[in-house]
Amino acid sequence: MVYVLNIDEKQLMPCSSVIARLLLKQGKAKVRRRTPFTIQLLYKTKTEYTQPFTHGLDSGSAKVGSAVSDEKGNVLYMSQMEIRNDITDKMKQRSKYRRNRRNRKTRYRKARWLNRKNSIKKDRFSPTMTSKIHAHLKEMKFVKSILPITRQIVETATFDPHALKNPAVLTNKWLYQRGMNYRKKLLIQLGNDVKQLMHDTANRYHFRIVEMEVDQDHIHLFIQYKPKMSILEIVRRLGQMTTFHIWKQH
Repeated sequence: MVYVLNIDEKQLMPCSSVIARLLLKQGKAKVRRRTPFTIQLLYKTKTEYTQPFTHGLDSGSAKVGSAVSDEKGNVLYMSQMEIRNDITDKMKQRSKYRRNRRNRKTRYRKARWLNRKNSIKKDRFSPTMTSKIHAHLKEMKFVKSILPITRQIVETATFDPHALKNPAVLTNKWLYQRGMNYRKKLLIQLGNDVKQLMHDTANRYHFRIVEMEVDQDHIHLFIQYKPKMSILEIVRRLGQMTTFHIWKQH
């Protein structure tokens, strides 16, 4: 497939490689871009027929997928773009070089951090976010430069991997598991204290612990509660109260 531009650089319908080879051989077109291969016509066309194309962009933090399809679902363009994630490291390296330069045995250079309008502007995007936004806009502009795009769709939805594996968690929130960040076997010594703190927390917030088993680094609970309180709130209360009092006592 070869992308085609008219003499005024307007996007036309793509053609096959055979047609493009004949136009180039007859001198009716010239090569405009090699990747992706694009030609530009050197004569004025009488009629220019185009079909509606849809450009879809799958946004991501590291990679961006881009594709163009027609009304029948035929894919005419597909690419994957890698987004820069080294902006922060580059800026830290630049700051290091500037600090080193000021500390050399040369004339004194005053530190300048807030002397640029972009640095003190309110409600601005971070340099990393700005770079990612510009990368998305650059891809959208490039696709529109080679194909007659009539519609653009940007996918920005978030997904729940746990719900994809187990859809039941969407209706039963208690199926979510809240694991500890650091699993240390502290309950061997503090198990009885944690049990008492959890019972006190249950009495304070009006729910009942039916069964409770304490292992070396985690706890199993069977809780009875009223619908006005969510299970996430109960877990948060138990975690906050036990952590606060354990740290206070020990």
